[in-house]
Amino acid sequence: MSRARAKGTRWETELLTRLRAVWPHAERAPLRGSNDRGDYTACNQWLLEAKSTTTPRFLEWARTARRKAAGDPWAVLWHGDRRSDLGQPLVLVDLDTFLDLAAHEMAAPRIVLPAPTADTAARGDARPAAPNGHDEAPPVADVPPPAATLNETTA
Repeated sequence: MSRARAKGTRWETELLTRLRAVWPHAERAPLRGSNDRGDYTACNQWLLEAKSTTTPRFLEWARTARRKAAGDPWAVLWHGDRRSDLGQPLVLVDLDTFLDLAAHEMAAPRIVLPAPTADTAARGDARPAAPNGHDEAPPVADVPPPAATLNETTA
């Protein structure tokens, strides 16, 4: 196996452990040459391509992923030079997919509790301090559930 192929295999395997947090049954797809359907299976309809190279070819990758996806959502998961990119992978998606994801995220209700502070310890309770500085937190607005989940909209 060449060094380049070994590097790609390491990245695909490393990425698989992270993908399984969302898709527990995800697996690396077998190589099928030009007939493959991405680098992973069991990721709902998502076509995912993993790339590990210091020379990104985003436009080429996007065109290939879009063609292979045939209308399904797609993403290119790129990891560049780990020495200069601080080890942070990037994800390439088209604008419509990004906007769908952002809309889904905005519609999801969020409950974020701040970490306990010195004043909560002084009060003797585990309740976090209200963000407005008062003793009680402001009422939380009701957030309606999203009309459809991402999986439902792509089915």
